[in-house]
Amino acid sequence: TVSTQSTWGDEFIVRSFTKMRNPTEALSINDTVFYFNQRMGEEHREEASKLRQRVQSTGPCIKLNLLDMEMFPRLEVQPVLFESKVLARPEPSSEDLSIYDYTGLHLFVLVHGFQGNSFDMKLFKNTLLQLHPELLILCAASNEDNTDGDILDMGARLASEVTNFIKDNCPGTSLGRLSFVGHSLGGIIIRAALPHLEEYREKMYTYMSLSSPHLGYLFNSSSIIDAGMWILQRWKKSLVLNQLGMSDNVQVKETILYRLSEMPGLSWFKQVALCSSYQDRYAPHDSARIEINKAATEDREKGPIYIQMTKNILEGLAAVNVYRLDINFRITENSIDSLIGRAAHILFLESQALMRMLVHCYGHFFA
Repeated sequence: TVSTQSTWGDEFIVRSFTKMRNPTEALSINDTVFYFNQRMGEEHREEASKLRQRVQSTGPCIKLNLLDMEMFPRLEVQPVLFESKVLARPEPSSEDLSIYDYTGLHLFVLVHGFQGNSFDMKLFKNTLLQLHPELLILCAASNEDNTDGDILDMGARLASEVTNFIKDNCPGTSLGRLSFVGHSLGGIIIRAALPHLEEYREKMYTYMSLSSPHLGYLFNSSSIIDAGMWILQRWKKSLVLNQLGMSDNVQVKETILYRLSEMPGLSWFKQVALCSSYQDRYAPHDSARIEINKAATEDREKGPIYIQMTKNILEGLAAVNVYRLDINFRITENSIDSLIGRAAHILFLESQALMRMLVHCYGHFFA
């Protein structure tokens, strides 16, 4: 069902699944929140196409008195967002002033991905500040030129950077909330940093990953990406790619990603948002959504460990509001990037239309 239009961008959000659950009850591995729908990408592509055609024929459903009409992107670049969520507590509305019921500064830490830099997150930063100029924002730079190494080392460097930034910019008790947004590998680096930031656990507010391969590439379905990773691993001797492929240890339970699934951190947040896109081949769809795919259920050797890794992460979120936001981008160009699925991966950084949708339609993430 399509949402009621009340906020700019709402008409391009399809809210298809909502589940309320008792936060004191343990999640079951048989729960639908664990399993990946293999046809989701195709279903979303078809529904997004119909939605764009409908909006094109009827016009926007919301009318605003705006001087800056560029706020509305052209239809040909407008993403469509498919939302499913599992709520452990009632979701606040945009008019609910209780979401601002805290004292101090709200610090957002924005973290770039593999072979990226702090500048990658500048558009997200600028979009955030347009609507929330009161936010304090750190575009992390501690892992620039260091994203080929060990994930745990990257997490430690990020934690040190965050701690020093808080000491310099939030003296005394002036830190009110601490939130994170990570693109690609950045979402995993954040998780690796959290155990070092336990002193701020009561301040943790929003965690958002933008196409982050949380479950790695063990059951990646893209032969093109498999080939690319194989070349990079041998050409650059990239440790992080071995870790993402869960080939860094012969014992799968000793791999970095599995060990990370057992570490604390995500459960400290009020809400966790997992953004994904089936058009993005750089982060497997199910991996970005932290869901179990069919291949894992059929693999008797590594499948049970992979399923347990997924369970480790999700069971810790029993008391957290979890959002899975699947993005359909309007990619019209025929290029190598679109062929190999890189175009969508980069659009998570370059689509201001998507960023405005997130900031306007999910205001309680950024309050």
